[in-house]
Amino acid sequence: MIQLKEIRQQSGLSLKAMAHIVGVSKGHYCRLENGEQVLSKNQEERIKSALFFRSKNESRLSASFDWVSLHFKTCDVEEVVRKILKLKLSEFSLEDYARYHYSKLYHYGAVNVYVDEKDAIHGVLLELSGQACRELEKTLEEQGRDWYDLFNDCFVFEVELRDTSVLSLIDNKEAQENMTYFNMTRLDIALDEFYSEQGNYKLLDLFERFHAGLVMTKKRSYSSQMGGQYTQTGLVNDGLTLYLGRPQSTPFFRFYEKDAEQAKKLNSTVETIHDLYGFKNRFEVILRGDRAGDFIKDYVLNYFDIAERTVGIINDNLLVFSDFEGHLDEDWYDLMHSTGAYHFETKPKEMDVNRTWTWAEKNILPTMAFLKKDDQEKFEELLSASKIPKRYEHYLEQKEKNAPKNENKNHLRSK
Repeated sequence: MIQLKEIRQQSGLSLKAMAHIVGVSKGHYCRLENGEQVLSKNQEERIKSALFFRSKNESRLSASFDWVSLHFKTCDVEEVVRKILKLKLSEFSLEDYARYHYSKLYHYGAVNVYVDEKDAIHGVLLELSGQACRELEKTLEEQGRDWYDLFNDCFVFEVELRDTSVLSLIDNKEAQENMTYFNMTRLDIALDEFYSEQGNYKLLDLFERFHAGLVMTKKRSYSSQMGGQYTQTGLVNDGLTLYLGRPQSTPFFRFYEKDAEQAKKLNSTVETIHDLYGFKNRFEVILRGDRAGDFIKDYVLNYFDIAERTVGIINDNLLVFSDFEGHLDEDWYDLMHSTGAYHFETKPKEMDVNRTWTWAEKNILPTMAFLKKDDQEKFEELLSASKIPKRYEHYLEQKEKNAPKNENKNHLRSK
């Protein structure tokens, strides 16, 4: 049964927009959401067609970059932004704080760029979280580029830095030749197994095999975490996570039930996460330092399949048996070893404001309603004096530019 209110809130839609999708009036939709009327099969299909997750391929695993950190030994942050991201620094917002001992932090949506203005060795750090990777993929798509082009540009830029940097003036010739001006400091690759009504791999099976001694691994450290909460129906699984290796080791592995993780994060149900996003399990491979740099250098030189190579890293570090007779776990290797079972995918996204609306609806708007009722004049004065962050200004500008193309789409949010 479709949970209408939860689906609507998680999608960031207003009552009016949801009614438009269902094909009824706003009043009629409100009665459907409140349970006063029953959703018809046709109306249910309209919702599924418009909002529910649909896999674009037949592969069981979809790979994507979930964290990318690029370091350049230069103080010229403007040049890094121009040559690597093909953007202008003026398009970025300057924060009034920084981290990692850098002097300044610029951001473009979720993309963070740190700079040390005095120390070229510390230089510039380009940091991309999972959300930032999705936003950058949208920018790359608009530029007619992809990840390969971006990484290749990094190595080309390194040659330019080596030729022009004052660091090249050091007397030791051998040190000059060995000095690097670009480093990949961290690379996280996520393998997502999407929810299937035909069944998914049970991460609990892998957990039990670890504890039974049926998993051979190169890693000396293994740990697990299982969340849970007691309800009227008993203990409910909050999500299982398996860690292989120490956090600072490379490669480090984290396997977890992403549907449960997202349900907890978004205060939703696992069923809704399956419907809207298609998540089930996630298998993360985290590379640091030279391992991350060698992976990308090899990718630029040989243009290999990233998903296949990532699955190979997992299989090289993990051997899973179903019993002590030497039989391999067929379910695990159906997922991790089948030809054509995986592929690398980019998932370009504009800045995500739906989650901002959902968060505001649950956390901010009730307080704002109270403040407005308490002192409307003061409330309106403060609201009119508030400044919109630059990243949201950029989003609104893009939305206004694209308005003629999307005039038939209703993106009104809940008040």
